[in-house]
Amino acid sequence: MISPCYFIDLDTQEGFLGKSGVLAKDSQKTGIFLETETVRKNLKILTKHATKKGWKILSPVEVFDENGSEKKVAKALRAISPHCKRGSKDAKKIGETVVRSSFVFGTKPGVKEKKFSKKEYEKILKKHKQIVFEKYGYDVFKNPNFLKVLKAGGIKICVVYGVALDYGLDSLVLKLLKAKFSVYVVVDAVKAINEENRRMALIELAKFGARMWNTKYILRNT
Repeated sequence: MISPCYFIDLDTQEGFLGKSGVLAKDSQKTGIFLETETVRKNLKILTKHATKKGWKILSPVEVFDENGSEKKVAKALRAISPHCKRGSKDAKKIGETVVRSSFVFGTKPGVKEKKFSKKEYEKILKKHKQIVFEKYGYDVFKNPNFLKVLKAGGIKICVVYGVALDYGLDSLVLKLLKAKFSVYVVVDAVKAINEENRRMALIELAKFGARMWNTKYILRNT
């Protein structure tokens, strides 16, 4: 058994995993291919399990602003974040990964971030089942609250899943390992933009110390 642990649910949004999301079109049917519906089913199982067991779900989400004083920043980010414009359906999390009791650490260009004390982070973790972290592009560590929340909980084990395996998730896992967290990747609850790179990404992460488990194994061991 591994406990206590965080469940980290990356970019499971309509723009990526919804019916018209960029990862919904299953075009590369190889031996390592995972159907989007299979991934969504496992995401629902993991969300339900974490909620039932009391494990906190940390949910980085991609946002994209493109109006007012944010136009210049948005133009630079358009190539990275064209699918999740703030307030749009694409930016919303898919229903399988939504928890009622949630707290959002937002981020906006030109807006000064509120600073929280360690005690405030601890209160947020205690009160809410899911904590959402907005981010630009794939790197959630650019939201200063993410690492601080991780450390405030005093937990060193992370169960990671979501999208995209060969971009944001790969980077997230490597940074968590560098920060001395133990990381478990749920291999049947992740999806790559390029499924041909799926096996290579998993091999790379295992090489750096991440462990590879499937959903059933997570249910039995957390």
